[in-house]
Amino acid sequence: MFRRSIEIMFQKKTYTQGTTIQLLLFIMITFLAISPAKTYAQPIPDVGSMVNFTIFTTTGAVANTGVSPVTGSIGSNLGAISGYSSVTGNIENANSVTAQGVIDVQALYTEIANMMTTEPLHIPVFGTILGETLFAGIYQNGGAGSIAGKLILDAQGDPNALFVFRFPGGALTTAASAEVTLINGAQASNVFWTSAGAIAMATGTKMKGTIVAGPGAVSMAANGELVGRMLSTTGAMATDNCILVGVGASTGGSGAADTDNDGIPDTDDTCPFTVVGAAGFISDCVTNPTTCGCTDADGDGFFPYAPPGSSTWDSNDGDAAIPGGGGSGGCNVVAPTLSGN
Repeated sequence: MFRRSIEIMFQKKTYTQGTTIQLLLFIMITFLAISPAKTYAQPIPDVGSMVNFTIFTTTGAVANTGVSPVTGSIGSNLGAISGYSSVTGNIENANSVTAQGVIDVQALYTEIANMMTTEPLHIPVFGTILGETLFAGIYQNGGAGSIAGKLILDAQGDPNALFVFRFPGGALTTAASAEVTLINGAQASNVFWTSAGAIAMATGTKMKGTIVAGPGAVSMAANGELVGRMLSTTGAMATDNCILVGVGASTGGSGAADTDNDGIPDTDDTCPFTVVGAAGFISDCVTNPTTCGCTDADGDGFFPYAPPGSSTWDSNDGDAAIPGGGGSGGCNVVAPTLSGN
């Protein structure tokens, strides 16, 4: 049919410039219509020996404030490691393992940098208050970038969907309480973030994916949650009362039950009912009070705050209000219940 249409057009006795343009447009549109859609599937970047690391830097100190349970290993090839009391993996410092890590982190950063960009037009800010949904692709912005509000990564049912966010011209930051959410089969192990400067995650950030600063420091502020990795080609690493779960082996993005909605499957969550340091879900404090950041201030066997006879009380402790507004009667202890944060 396409060939016959062209033959008919050429059978005309006279030709004008307009006719020639129409013919060319007709050919181009028809070609695009019958051409198969092109796809640009790219392999998942090779993390090498970083597969079981949650925090690693080639050069720089790794330090924690407060209680930050880490699922996975921690390492630095040149720099002190301090402040981590709950680590399921190994702590590697200036040895053959970290020497290999130096090679692998740089190789990972280079591999990601060389991937073909498929989404070059997104604005520097990712996420919105109501939630921005993005599909798989290699996103790049020439300058610095940020995450604000809620960013939803939708794999559309493809467990191998790859999400890459590159900021080769600057740093990456997140706003307080920024959240990256994975849906429809998206895996934290298939999400990557790279920057040409520091990566700073503000208070309450819920992050997913492997973060690579090249070079630059990487930090996660108080009450942050990461399912992924914090890596740097050169830079200090810092966490503050965070939850960090690596994506090696069976952790992360599995679609398993997540009771407290912190992005960490219950099977991998040291505190499956409570965000570390937050009031609520007494059972975590009973089974693992130190790791989950709980304090039995009133000594009644529940957590956390009101001492007997105090004019203050805490419903998350299971204590009823003090009769008469406080002072006399102390706290009435009741059985704890599993109620949300």
